[in-house]
Amino acid sequence: MKYTVILPNYNHSEYLKKRIDSILNQSFQDFELIILDDNSLDNSEEIICEYNNHPKISHIIFNEVNSGSVFMQWKKGLDLAKGEYVWIAESDDYSEITFLEEMNDILNLNCEIAFCQSLMFIENEIVYQSKSDLLRKVHLGPDFMRSRMGYNNSLFNASMVVFKKDLIKNVDFGKLGEYKFCGDWFFWIELLKKSNIGESGKCLNYFRKHNSDLSGKSNSNGIMLSEFVEIQLYLTKISIISKSEYFSNILKKFDDVKHSKFNSIENIEIIKINSRTVPKYYRLKFHARKKIRIFLKFIRCFRS
Repeated sequence: MKYTVILPNYNHSEYLKKRIDSILNQSFQDFELIILDDNSLDNSEEIICEYNNHPKISHIIFNEVNSGSVFMQWKKGLDLAKGEYVWIAESDDYSEITFLEEMNDILNLNCEIAFCQSLMFIENEIVYQSKSDLLRKVHLGPDFMRSRMGYNNSLFNASMVVFKKDLIKNVDFGKLGEYKFCGDWFFWIELLKKSNIGESGKCLNYFRKHNSDLSGKSNSNGIMLSEFVEIQLYLTKISIISKSEYFSNILKKFDDVKHSKFNSIENIEIIKINSRTVPKYYRLKFHARKKIRIFLKFIRCFRS
């Protein structure tokens, strides 16, 4: 079997039928579908059970207790997967029926990961669409990380990506589960370290954002900011970004958010030294001790 499609769901009954149908109607049909429901409180189970006897669906699993992390659902699906390649199709997104066909063509260009362009929307309003000037291109994984994964996560939606299952062997899913917002960024970094990635210029994925999960809310308690710093530390450790790029990215991110309203960040003070915009230290006060520890890592790195 060529592909395993993993569909993790939690409380997305409103979008489930469109999601499932956009998978089952793919023009490329060499795949199995695994549906995992994480103890949804809506009528997701009723909708999923309508597909009980579909020949493309190899597993339907309903958790009796919520797992607490979508990455635990990813791991469960990956453990069951029989396909050589995996597509994690998030339950509130949908795709063109040619998605797998195009990804299969990209993977045949000698790469282990493939992705397409994605349109992001809130309700019926388009808020962002990724673009590429080239119809198809293959990047070396480390080069792609340097150019496209240093400051932002260009693979911002799992539904836009397929990858070779063997790449997950060294992924620490326990660590992934510690992230609230940047776990997928860390996941793609781990996969890209020793692989090529193929890019399609076609927009074949539709990524639904919800008002309840916008970055402003996540920034309000400092979690996204602290996870960003941890990602930057890791990228420096594996020599994807330099120390100067690390400082520059931190400063840029702090500059992006320091004018926002934070409930749990009482003060961010940046002191410039010499003529460069380089932090001598950051005086950060978080209510959460975990966030303080992450920023202390940054301070120790700078002083060393």
